[in-house]
Amino acid sequence: MNKSKRKLKLLLLLIATIFTGNLAAAQSIEGDVKSVAEKFVKSADKQDPTLLESVLYKDAKQFVMFGPQVMQSSASEYVAQIRDKKLGGKERAIEIQNVLLEGDNVAYVKLQAVGGGLTFSYQLTMFKLEDSWKIMTITTKAARS
Repeated sequence: MNKSKRKLKLLLLLIATIFTGNLAAAQSIEGDVKSVAEKFVKSADKQDPTLLESVLYKDAKQFVMFGPQVMQSSASEYVAQIRDKKLGGKERAIEIQNVLLEGDNVAYVKLQAVGGGLTFSYQLTMFKLEDSWKIMTITTKAARS
Protein backbone atom coordinates (compact mmCIF):
# COMPACT_ATOMS: atom_id res chain seq x y z
CA MET A 1 0.00 0.00 0.00
CA ASN A 2 1.45 3.34 -0.90
CA LYS A 3 2.06 6.10 1.62
CA SER A 4 -0.82 8.39 0.53
CA LYS A 5 -3.40 5.58 0.79
CA ARG A 6 -2.15 4.72 4.25
CA LYS A 7 -2.44 8.37 5.33
CA LEU A 8 -5.96 8.57 3.92
CA LYS A 9 -7.01 5.43 5.81
CA LEU A 10 -5.54 6.79 9.03
CA LEU A 11 -7.32 10.11 8.50
CA LEU A 12 -10.65 8.36 7.87
CA LEU A 13 -10.14 6.20 10.95
CA LEU A 14 -9.41 9.30 13.04
CA ILE A 15 -12.53 11.08 11.74
CA ALA A 16 -14.69 8.01 12.43
CA THR A 17 -13.29 7.76 15.97
CA ILE A 18 -13.95 11.43 16.69
CA PHE A 19 -17.47 11.22 15.23
CA THR A 20 -18.29 8.12 17.29
CA GLY A 21 -17.01 9.78 20.46
CA ASN A 22 -19.01 12.95 19.80
CA LEU A 23 -22.15 10.92 19.08
CA ALA A 24 -21.76 8.96 22.31
CA ALA A 25 -21.26 12.19 24.30
CA ALA A 26 -24.35 13.78 22.71
CA GLN A 27 -26.42 10.68 23.49
CA SER A 28 -25.22 10.77 27.10
CA ILE A 29 -26.13 14.46 27.43
CA GLU A 30 -29.53 13.82 25.84
CA GLY A 31 -30.16 10.99 28.32
CA ASP A 32 -29.30 13.26 31.24
CA VAL A 33 -31.61 15.99 29.93
CA LYS A 34 -34.49 13.53 29.43
CA SER A 35 -34.00 12.24 32.97
CA VAL A 36 -34.35 15.78 34.37
CA ALA A 37 -37.52 16.36 32.30
CA GLU A 38 -39.04 13.11 33.57
CA LYS A 39 -38.15 13.95 37.19
CA PHE A 40 -39.85 17.32 36.74
CA VAL A 41 -43.13 15.67 35.70
CA LYS A 42 -42.88 12.86 38.28
CA SER A 43 -42.21 15.35 41.08
CA ALA A 44 -45.68 16.84 40.51
CA ASP A 45 -47.30 13.43 40.00
CA LYS A 46 -45.85 12.23 43.34
CA GLN A 47 -46.21 15.64 45.01
CA ASP A 48 -42.52 15.45 45.90
CA PRO A 49 -41.14 18.96 46.52
CA THR A 50 -37.61 17.66 47.21
CA LEU A 51 -37.43 15.99 43.79
CA LEU A 52 -38.83 19.14 42.17
CA GLU A 53 -36.24 21.36 43.87
CA SER A 54 -33.48 19.05 42.65
CA VAL A 55 -34.26 19.85 39.00
CA LEU A 56 -35.35 23.50 39.17
CA TYR A 57 -33.00 26.47 39.09
CA LYS A 58 -33.70 28.54 42.21
CA ASP A 59 -34.97 31.47 40.12
CA ALA A 60 -36.84 29.40 37.51
CA LYS A 61 -40.08 30.78 36.08
CA GLN A 62 -43.15 28.90 34.95
CA PHE A 63 -45.82 30.19 32.57
CA VAL A 64 -49.03 28.18 32.24
CA MET A 65 -51.76 28.75 29.68
CA PHE A 66 -55.11 27.15 30.48
CA GLY A 67 -57.75 28.32 28.04
CA PRO A 68 -57.38 32.07 27.58
CA GLN A 69 -55.76 32.55 30.99
CA VAL A 70 -51.98 32.77 31.50
CA MET A 71 -50.52 32.28 34.97
CA GLN A 72 -46.95 32.83 36.08
CA SER A 73 -45.16 31.39 39.08
CA SER A 74 -41.67 31.38 40.49
CA ALA A 75 -39.79 28.22 41.42
CA SER A 76 -40.51 28.77 45.11
CA GLU A 77 -44.24 29.31 44.47
CA TYR A 78 -44.47 26.15 42.36
CA VAL A 79 -42.57 24.08 44.94
CA ALA A 80 -44.91 25.38 47.67
CA GLN A 81 -47.98 24.38 45.62
CA ILE A 82 -46.57 20.86 45.24
CA ARG A 83 -45.58 20.70 48.94
CA ASP A 84 -49.07 21.87 49.99
CA LYS A 85 -50.63 19.32 47.61
CA LYS A 86 -52.53 22.02 45.72
CA LEU A 87 -51.17 20.64 42.44
CA GLY A 88 -50.30 17.22 41.17
CA GLY A 89 -50.93 13.88 42.79
CA LYS A 90 -52.03 12.00 39.68
CA GLU A 91 -49.80 9.73 37.61
CA ARG A 92 -49.36 10.90 34.02
CA ALA A 93 -47.95 9.24 30.93
CA ILE A 94 -44.86 11.10 29.69
CA GLU A 95 -43.89 11.44 26.04
CA ILE A 96 -40.70 13.33 25.26
CA GLN A 97 -41.27 14.70 21.79
CA ASN A 98 -38.05 16.57 21.08
CA VAL A 99 -34.68 17.38 22.62
CA LEU A 100 -32.52 20.11 21.12
CA LEU A 101 -28.98 20.50 22.43
CA GLU A 102 -26.91 23.63 21.95
CA GLY A 103 -23.39 22.63 22.82
CA ASP A 104 -22.98 20.73 26.04
CA ASN A 105 -24.66 23.16 28.44
CA VAL A 106 -27.99 24.34 26.93
CA ALA A 107 -30.99 22.15 26.16
CA TYR A 108 -34.59 22.60 25.06
CA VAL A 109 -37.10 19.83 25.72
CA LYS A 110 -40.64 19.50 24.38
CA LEU A 111 -42.81 16.91 26.10
CA GLN A 112 -46.38 15.94 26.91
CA ALA A 113 -47.78 14.56 30.14
CA VAL A 114 -51.30 13.08 29.97
CA GLY A 115 -53.43 11.94 32.88
CA GLY A 116 -56.27 12.87 35.20
CA GLY A 117 -58.32 14.16 32.29
CA LEU A 118 -55.70 16.77 31.35
CA THR A 119 -52.95 17.08 28.76
CA PHE A 120 -49.94 19.20 29.64
CA SER A 121 -47.65 20.31 26.80
CA TYR A 122 -44.35 21.50 28.22
CA GLN A 123 -41.38 23.32 26.78
CA LEU A 124 -38.43 23.32 29.16
CA THR A 125 -35.25 25.35 28.86
CA MET A 126 -32.30 23.87 30.75
CA PHE A 127 -28.77 24.97 31.51
CA LYS A 128 -26.00 22.76 32.81
CA LEU A 129 -24.71 24.44 35.95
CA GLU A 130 -21.94 22.99 38.12
CA ASP A 131 -22.23 19.53 36.53
CA SER A 132 -26.01 19.20 36.79
CA TRP A 133 -28.90 20.17 34.52
CA LYS A 134 -31.35 22.73 35.90
CA ILE A 135 -34.68 23.84 34.45
CA MET A 136 -34.61 27.60 33.92
CA THR A 137 -38.01 28.20 32.30
CA ILE A 138 -41.17 26.15 31.92
CA THR A 139 -43.83 27.03 29.37
CA THR A 140 -46.95 24.96 29.74
CA LYS A 141 -50.21 24.66 27.85
CA ALA A 142 -52.81 22.70 29.81
CA ALA A 143 -56.01 21.42 28.24
CA ARG A 144 -58.75 18.97 29.09
CA SER A 145 -58.14 15.59 27.42
